[in-house]
Amino acid sequence: MNAKGIVKVISVVTVFICIFAFVAGIVGIAEGFNGVKFVKDDYLKFQKQVDDYKAATEKISSDKSEYESMKADYTEVRAQFDADTEAYDAMVSDYEIAVVDYNQKLIQYSVGKSTLTGGIATYEQGRRSLDEGWEAYYQGKDAFEAGKAEFADKMAQYEDGKTLYEVGMAQYEAGMKQYNEIITSIVALEAYGLSHEAALASVSTQIGAVVTDSALASIESGLAQTKASLDQAKTMLDTAEDMMPQAQEQIAEGEKTMSATYAMLQSAENSMSAALAQINSGNAQVNSIGGELGGDRDSLTETASVIAEENARLQAKEEELDAAYEPIAEYEKAQEKASRLHDIFVDAGYAEENASVEELIEGIDAHASELRGVYLKDMLGEIISFALLLLASFAAFIASLTNGKKEKRAIILAGFAMIASLISIAVAEFTNALNFASVLSAALLIISAGAMVYFIKQPIEE
Repeated sequence: MNAKGIVKVISVVTVFICIFAFVAGIVGIAEGFNGVKFVKDDYLKFQKQVDDYKAATEKISSDKSEYESMKADYTEVRAQFDADTEAYDAMVSDYEIAVVDYNQKLIQYSVGKSTLTGGIATYEQGRRSLDEGWEAYYQGKDAFEAGKAEFADKMAQYEDGKTLYEVGMAQYEAGMKQYNEIITSIVALEAYGLSHEAALASVSTQIGAVVTDSALASIESGLAQTKASLDQAKTMLDTAEDMMPQAQEQIAEGEKTMSATYAMLQSAENSMSAALAQINSGNAQVNSIGGELGGDRDSLTETASVIAEENARLQAKEEELDAAYEPIAEYEKAQEKASRLHDIFVDAGYAEENASVEELIEGIDAHASELRGVYLKDMLGEIISFALLLLASFAAFIASLTNGKKEKRAIILAGFAMIASLISIAVAEFTNALNFASVLSAALLIISAGAMVYFIKQPIEE
């Protein structure tokens, strides 16, 4: 194969190497810019910390006197506000206790009122029942007294009847004795031989009254009737006498019953009096609680109004304090930020522990400049390396297309591709800009472009 044929082969290979270099360069610069972004982020993050530290130290220095004055005023006002808040909390606590006490009294009043109403109803019902009991008692007592009087009257009648019976019995016995003596005298005279008429006449002479058979029969009949009447009276008296113990027992039992009933009613009367006294006491207590509730309700209403006003005042005062604390908080936040960043910077070694603010700022500015230089170097390295690689690829691609017609131009372009690729590799190695594939493609471009220049020049030399 002659030189021209080798050049054609190299040109074809170079085209593929150019394509590979272009793709590798695109990927490489994308990866490189990601790395640059990380470097840039580190730089910007550190620069922000530097700016924040400078701003914080500047604010601390410039606003110190104003901060101390505002802090003193705020502390004084805040102390008074805290004291007022504590007093307000105590007032609210006392109010809540008073509300609980009021509710307890209200419940006690309601229960007492309900109990009192029920007690009055029970008392009135008991009073009616007791009055009905007294009325029944007095009615029973009247009936008992009437029965007792009737029994006494019956006893008097019994005693009168007994006396009459005894008198009649004595008269009957005297008449019976006289009748028997007359009959005996008549019988005795007849036994001496007198006739019945003579015996009657003799007896009549003796007693000084005419004695006849009819008179004697009449006397005998009268005595028999008297005896029958006396026996009947005796039977009645015996019956009445037999009934007297039972009647007396009933009267005694009635007296016991009446006494027990009276005692029971009197005890109930005493209970009712005690219940009435208890009701009156309960009513006085309930009325007393009711009176207290009225005063407590007015006091609670007034206290609630005072609490609402004080709460509104404290809220407004708290808003004022919050507004007044904002610049103080900003200053203290700046102090905290400056202290935190100071520790970070000292720990990172940008200054000594006891270094002044100016010395620390000098150290962190130097580090910020160093980070910025690294960032700019990496970014410029990415741009230059990628641009040179693209130019080298483009020059090699044109050279591979024109090597058969315009060999001089192809040699110039191939040479430019070699130089650009070499510089791209050098910059990439110095800045870590491109990836391995990009560097490899640049090296291949150098080789292919060098081979192309060498074999293009062969025919000219022949």
